[in-house]
Amino acid sequence: MISFIDGDVTKVKIDGPYIIPHIVNHSNSLGAGVALSLAKKWPFVKNLYHSWYNDSIYTDELNDDIEWMLGQVQFVQINDDVYVANMIGQATPGGDIIDGVYLAPIRWDCVREAMLRVRAFAKEHGLKIVAPYFGTELAGGTEEALLQLVNELWSELDVTLVKFIK
Repeated sequence: MISFIDGDVTKVKIDGPYIIPHIVNHSNSLGAGVALSLAKKWPFVKNLYHSWYNDSIYTDELNDDIEWMLGQVQFVQINDDVYVANMIGQATPGGDIIDGVYLAPIRWDCVREAMLRVRAFAKEHGLKIVAPYFGTELAGGTEEALLQLVNELWSELDVTLVKFIK
């Protein structure tokens, strides 16, 4: 089941354990958007993200030798009921210009890989998914592209998509 609400993904109240998947970039910055909100609320999420980048491979009780690359996910446990999934689905912040053509930072093929990893993790741990509209603003993607992937990959899960209203 997929439901939609307005609000701040870091303040949503959901019954039962859940995971907050969001997009991070491949450039080791966690300084804007939802990533920044998560880092402000739970600073160790940012510290672990930077450790992953610095070490190139990350291992702990939730992550087994995950390589720093597009499409990978770092799972961080906040408490007994809340997890965060740092999904590397965005290339250079601000995008790239290749042969004079602007290429948005979002890499939907890599986001798809990451979402499959989140789906497996959520099923294994009995988690609901509470996700922002990732990839749609700073990363340069569209809501349509996100919703297509959510419907394709997560429709059998309990998913709440949270739209931040400015």
